[in-house]
Amino acid sequence: MVNAIAPFPDLMKRILIVDDHAIFRLGLRTAINSLSTNAEIFEADSLGTAISHLDSTSFDVAIVDINLSDGATGASLIAHIRKMDYLTKIIVISGDDTPETIIRCIEDGAAGYITKGIGDERTLLTAFHCIFSGAVYLPSSVIQEHQNLLSSNDNGGNKKYKLTRRQREVLYYICQGLPNKSIARKMNLSENTVRKTYVSDILAIFEVARRTELIIKISALGLKLTSPST
Repeated sequence: MVNAIAPFPDLMKRILIVDDHAIFRLGLRTAINSLSTNAEIFEADSLGTAISHLDSTSFDVAIVDINLSDGATGASLIAHIRKMDYLTKIIVISGDDTPETIIRCIEDGAAGYITKGIGDERTLLTAFHCIFSGAVYLPSSVIQEHQNLLSSNDNGGNKKYKLTRRQREVLYYICQGLPNKSIARKMNLSENTVRKTYVSDILAIFEVARRTELIIKISALGLKLTSPST
C-alpha cells in the first residue's frame, strides 16, 4: 500500500505517454491519475504515433522512453518537439541510467529524467510530484558526478539567489527544457536579449558555465520554480 502523496490538480493537464510497453504505459497512467484529478492522458507506442499526436494536439507534458521497439529513439521525438517549437515539457523515462545518456537528453531539451529502475511505486510518485511541483528531477548518479557544481555557499535556499521577476521567469523556462527561441516567444523578447542578457546573467548568478550545468545544479539544490502563470 502506497502512502498518499498530495495531488496537484492544476499542474497536470494534457499528457502524452510514449512507451512501447502497454503494461508500463498503464502503470504510468495509474500513477499520474493518483496525483491529478484532471489529467487528460494520451498514449503512443511508437515514434510515428507520438508525432501524430503532437502535431494535432497541444500537450503540456510528454513522458518519453528513450528506446522504442520500432527502431526509433526518444531522442528523435525530443528533436521533433524542439524543432517544431512546441511548448511541451519533456520528461524522459528509461532503463538507461548512464550519466552520458542523461546529460545528452537534458542538452537536447528534456526537463527531467526518471530511470525505470528507480525503485518502488512511491519513489516513482515522488519523482513525478517533484517534477510537477516545479523542481527538476535527475538521477542521483548525475548529481553525484557533478558535485563540483556545488560550492560551500550553496544551502538549497532561494534567499542566496537574488533574481529579478523576469530572471526567475527565464530560469523557469530553462528548467522546462525550452530553447531560447521558445522563451523569447513566450516572453515577447528577442532571442538575442534572452541569450545575451537573461541567460548569461542567470548562469553567472548560479556560478555555472552552461545551461545543462544550471539544470543539474537546480536539481541538486532541490529548488522549486514557480510557473509565471501562477
